[in-house]
Amino acid sequence: MKNRQSGFTLIELIIVIVILGLLSVTAAPKFINIQDDAVKSVLKGIDGSLNSAMPLVFGKALMENYDKEESAEVDGIDIRYGYPLATKTGIESVMNISLEEDGDGDFSYVETILRDKNGKLGLSKSIVIYHNEKVQSDNCFVAYTQADENNAANTRLELSGC
Repeated sequence: MKNRQSGFTLIELIIVIVILGLLSVTAAPKFINIQDDAVKSVLKGIDGSLNSAMPLVFGKALMENYDKEESAEVDGIDIRYGYPLATKTGIESVMNISLEEDGDGDFSYVETILRDKNGKLGLSKSIVIYHNEKVQSDNCFVAYTQADENNAANTRLELSGC
């Protein structure tokens, strides 16, 4: 009778370990990038929530004839031409998030006044919301611009720096 080999040889085991090591080295960066994907998802959620809340607030303002008012309040939400104001309290009253100016919480914000085509400061105001996992200089934010007498409120989602 011949002796038959049972199990794996040492060379076969080493080859399998090397192949698994190579696979893990190529797959690890994909899994390490999960945190950036999470930040993008959170900002997409904020953008979606704002885009859902704006028409609801506008509808309520329209029912109460506040859609043409420069300043009014609907259900505890300060509005301008029927849409929420681009302020910390305006956004917090519409959504269930907490904005921190100093970056202590999950989200920070910067309020800005927009310039017109000629470079003059206009009345349109914007609030830019950042996830605190990213620095404010990154292109990773949601910007909400409040309405003016000619334009409805709108949002801008920037994820290129996430």
